[in-house]
Amino acid sequence: MKTFVRIILILVLIPTVGIIIAAVAGSLLSNSELADENATLKKELAELQVKVYQLENEPEVLYSKAIELKNTNRFKEGIATLKELNEKYPDYQPDEVSESMARFVEAENHFKEAEAERKRAEVEKIEMQRLEQERIALEKKREAERQERERQRAMAAATRNLSKSTDEMREIDWFYDKSTPRTNNTRNVHAYIGKKGDYVWLRFKMSYNADDWLFVDSVAFKVDGEDFSLNYGLFDDWDRDNAGGGIWEWKDVNMDRRTWDLVRKIADSNKTMMRYNGRQYYSDREVTREEKQAMKNIILAYEAMGGEAPK
Repeated sequence: MKTFVRIILILVLIPTVGIIIAAVAGSLLSNSELADENATLKKELAELQVKVYQLENEPEVLYSKAIELKNTNRFKEGIATLKELNEKYPDYQPDEVSESMARFVEAENHFKEAEAERKRAEVEKIEMQRLEQERIALEKKREAERQERERQRAMAAATRNLSKSTDEMREIDWFYDKSTPRTNNTRNVHAYIGKKGDYVWLRFKMSYNADDWLFVDSVAFKVDGEDFSLNYGLFDDWDRDNAGGGIWEWKDVNMDRRTWDLVRKIADSNKTMMRYNGRQYYSDREVTREEKQAMKNIILAYEAMGGEAPK
């Protein structure tokens, strides 16, 4: 009996549940379709509203567009937009549209004139800059030529008192003051110039002579009371020679900064004493006025040749 009742319940309940499920599913599907339809309708409505707004306001849109084009100097496009506005909407503020078109044309002409003036001014500026550059270049050239003439005149004046000899093998020109002795057999101190191409340099020479050897190894100077000393190493000895019962010793070196300073001081001094220090004895002498003037002449010529103080 219980089994029979269970069967009856199953037969009755299952179809009933199926019907309920089907009804609910149908309801849910119907609600989903309605939602989709509502969304579609809302979208279409919004699009229609935009189109209606555009249709209702197209004259204003075109006019605003034309103004914007004018403000960005796109005059031809702005005029074309006004013509389009006039053709589509002849009743839309015809006087204002006509006046705007005339203003656009006038503004375009002014813009073209201003642009032409700007380009003309730019060309003129470039030309002025070119002319200024040419003027500056010409002035520099003239100044360089003037300086070269001055240098040549100074060099001519400075070398007027000099004599020149040329070492053809080494391609070196040597410049001496005309008063400077060219022999080693003398007591003398002087400077002279070497020149090879555009390169110039100075040399410094001291010489001593007597009847007997002094074996000079250093020299001391007292220049207006100021002491100076020139010493050389054991392997940088003086040169020596002799003949006919006489001897002579000399030192001939490139001029360094210390010697340069000494030569300038001697040249400008009132009194300069020179002491040849030998291995056992020494010998003193006063630098002559002629030697001082010779140093001045050499310094002047050296600087006129473009020479600079040794470093």
